[in-house]
Amino acid sequence: MITIKDKSQCCGCWACENICPKNCISMKEDNEGFRYPEVNTKICIECGLCEKICPIQNTPHNNNEITDSYVIQHKNNEIRRDSTSGGFFSAICDYVIAQNGYVFGAVYNEKMEVVHYGTNQKEEIKRFRGSKYVQSQIGNTYQEAKSLLLKGYLVCFSGTPCQIAGLKNFLRKEYTNLITVDLVCRGNPSPLLLKKYLAYQEKYYNSKITKVKFRDKYYGYDFSTMTLEFQNEKIQYHYGMEGDPMLKFFFLDLCSKPACHQCKFKTIERVSDFTIFDCWNAKSFTKKMDKKGATHVFIHSSKGHEVFEQLKSYFHYQKTDIQQAVRQDGCMILSSTTPSKNREQFFNDLNSLPFDKVQKKYFPLTLKRKLIIKLKPFLYYIGIFNLYMKLKNKKHA
Repeated sequence: MITIKDKSQCCGCWACENICPKNCISMKEDNEGFRYPEVNTKICIECGLCEKICPIQNTPHNNNEITDSYVIQHKNNEIRRDSTSGGFFSAICDYVIAQNGYVFGAVYNEKMEVVHYGTNQKEEIKRFRGSKYVQSQIGNTYQEAKSLLLKGYLVCFSGTPCQIAGLKNFLRKEYTNLITVDLVCRGNPSPLLLKKYLAYQEKYYNSKITKVKFRDKYYGYDFSTMTLEFQNEKIQYHYGMEGDPMLKFFFLDLCSKPACHQCKFKTIERVSDFTIFDCWNAKSFTKKMDKKGATHVFIHSSKGHEVFEQLKSYFHYQKTDIQQAVRQDGCMILSSTTPSKNREQFFNDLNSLPFDKVQKKYFPLTLKRKLIIKLKPFLYYIGIFNLYMKLKNKKHA
C-alpha cells in the first residue's frame, strides 16, 4: 500500500485514490492545506496498484517523440482578454466540444475552491480560463475521463504536469481519443492560504467574492494583476505584487507544495500532447503579433500535431525555436524553485495568527508600498503607466 513518509515524494495527483479497487484511499488535508493519500488498512487488500501507478515512484517519460514549438494568439480578442495568455486552451475546448467531446480542467466551485471539472457544454468553457495559483482537487475526474474514453468520446484533459502524469499512469494504456494538455507552472500554492486570503478580503471589504483572477490583464499583459470581483460591484480590486499578499507570498516561494521544489516532471519532452505557457515577447518571434497576450505551445506527439492542424483556423501562429523559448522561461520549464527558508514558519503563522498579522510580518505595507498602490491606478488612468513601469524595471535591473 502507498505510505507517504516524505511529503516531497507526493505530488497530490489523486491517481492512487482513483485506482483503488476497494475505495480505501482518501486524500486528506494536512496542516498546510495540501492533500495526501490516507489508506484505510482495515479494508486494503494490498493489491499494490496505488504504488504501481504513482507518478513519483514510476515517472512516465516521452521517449519516442520530438517536441516542436509554436507561439499563438487567438483571433477572438474577447476570448484572449479573458485568458491568461493567448487563448490556446479555449481553442482546444471549442474544437473538442464541437466533436461532441468532453473537456476537463480546473475551475472554481461555489465555495471558491479550485477543483477539476468535466463538461461538454460550450458556454462553460470560460470557467477554465485564467490561471489558478492553487493545487486543484482532482476528485474522481480520472475515472470520469476513462469512462468517457471507453464509450468512444473525444476527451481533452488539462492540468499540471504531475496531474497529467498521474492520469497517464492511472489509464495504463494509450487512448487515441484522448488529448492531454499540461500547464507550465512555478509550483502549486496552498489551498489553505487561498481560503484564508479570500476570507480576509471578504471581511475587509464586507462583501462576498464572486470571481478570482490571478493573472488578469487589467494593467496590460506584462503586469501580473490579482483581480477580485465582489457582489458589491462598486468595489475595485486590481493589485499586483506591490499590494496583493497572495501573489507576493507565492513569488517569495513561501507557500508551494513540498514536491514542487524538486519537481520530477519539468522536462522539455513531456508525456502530454501539448505543453502551454505564456509567451511574453511574442513580437520577438513574429511582428504580426501584438502585446495583448500570447501562448507558447510545445507539441510533443504526432496526435498533438494532428490536432494542431485542426485548430489553426482559431488563431494566428508562428513556429518558434524551442531552445530560445526555454532560455526565456527555463526555470518554469526545466528547473524547480528553492523554497524560502521561512516556509515552515510561514505555515505555522498561517495556522496560528490572523491573516492581517501574517501579511504584516511577511509583506508589510510600508509607506513606499502604500504610495505605489495609490499611484498605480492614477498613472494608468492618465496613460503613462507603461512608461512608469519601464523606468521602474530599468532602475531595478
